[in-house]
Amino acid sequence: MSQFGGNGRPLLRAGLLRAGVVRVGLARAGLLGAGLLGDGLLRVGLLGAGLLGAGLLRAGLLRVGLPRAGLLRAGYCGLSHVASNPANSTQIWISRSHDALLNLCVEHHLLQVTPPQSTVLIVYVNAPCVVVGRNQNPWREADLHLLASLGKASDLVSDEAPDGAPDGAPDGPPDGPSEGPREGPPEGPPDGAPDKPRLVRRRSGGGTVLHDEGNANYCVICPSADFDRDRHAEMVVAALHALGRRNTHVNQRHDIVMTAPDETLYKISGSAYKLTRQRALHHGTCLLHSPSLHSMARLLDSPAKPFLVAHGVESVSSPVRNAHLTHAEFEQAVVTQFGDMYGAAKVCSEFGPETLSEPEIKAGYQELQSREWLFGQTPRFVFDTHTQQQQPPFPQRVAFEAKHGIIERFEARGCHEADTAALLGRRLYDIDDWTSWLARAGMDAADSTAVGAWMNRILGTRFTKIFA
Repeated sequence: MSQFGGNGRPLLRAGLLRAGVVRVGLARAGLLGAGLLGDGLLRVGLLGAGLLGAGLLRAGLLRVGLPRAGLLRAGYCGLSHVASNPANSTQIWISRSHDALLNLCVEHHLLQVTPPQSTVLIVYVNAPCVVVGRNQNPWREADLHLLASLGKASDLVSDEAPDGAPDGAPDGPPDGPSEGPREGPPEGPPDGAPDKPRLVRRRSGGGTVLHDEGNANYCVICPSADFDRDRHAEMVVAALHALGRRNTHVNQRHDIVMTAPDETLYKISGSAYKLTRQRALHHGTCLLHSPSLHSMARLLDSPAKPFLVAHGVESVSSPVRNAHLTHAEFEQAVVTQFGDMYGAAKVCSEFGPETLSEPEIKAGYQELQSREWLFGQTPRFVFDTHTQQQQPPFPQRVAFEAKHGIIERFEARGCHEADTAALLGRRLYDIDDWTSWLARAGMDAADSTAVGAWMNRILGTRFTKIFA
């Protein structure tokens, strides 16, 4: 019989599906009218009827090879149809894609379309990327020049040895590695995810994080009346305890931290949130076996930060380490804890790139990948080479103010005010070379070359040109 979610995942062991039953909300597809489904349950009788074969149940879609029989009037039953069914009060979605934009778009879409009283779990892994919060300044949060210089995702891997297993923590769960629902993320950029690390702005608040294949992501969507910042972080802690990581807990900042024998606290998981009138979204990360752990501080250390006075949210740095677990172990444990909290799931399925065929998800994806979203959503900030807190890098003062990435004020010593007017109203992320712009504004050749090269470096002009 078919277990919704397929691929040999031990979902029955997790108590998420009742034996012999797959719950699907496919009345619109015409299968109930055909007498093949009763009470929204797909039974093994369909297999005997020849309607289900290998690969026909996948990614939350029911693929029936007999459209000529008139059994699929809708033609394609997608994620939205299953997720929005009022009967599906508890849902689990596992991503097969490592594309951060796609995974964030599906999260947001499920926040919008799932029933108001439903509870939803999403688990995924992203290809290497830097993810900034909704109200953050990318020029302040990341070294964009360094990000542009990385030729491929593997360049993030540090030459330093990864951190060892936490003292006192076993190499695996108490009874050995569990047979989790995922064998681990594949090598390389699957499903069109870029091999070159990307910069992403999410729709939720919070600080900047570095994602890679050793960093798991979980998301829980629930009624806003039930929202609590610690509730689902505690769910993840319970999963970690079940895997032998009993030296973990949720701190006052709602992060998950691991206590070393010397009482040093290491952050292994952070969270961000998005609240609507009826729904609440809590998504978090968990460092499992990140190979780029020691590159994190370098990549998230912006050289422009000392020269920026910014509105918006600033990230808070913390010492970090890996929990030393496989993604399969983590995913299975979190799914099990979610089942213990909310009961058997009415939907437990996968999704992948095929969800981009749904107009709302595709539109959200296009928005997130746009330069206007990534840079143009930046809150107002001031850049000044001559701040009181910082030794000026050169005698020539350069200062500007920008809102939503658009330059509103600009001044530079050695430049003529009339000539700098050409920069007003220009998008900061459209500046392709500060050297030429400063020369055009009247700064002499030697100064414009030196100052322009410095500004290109710290403002990541090479990176913003990638998106031109």
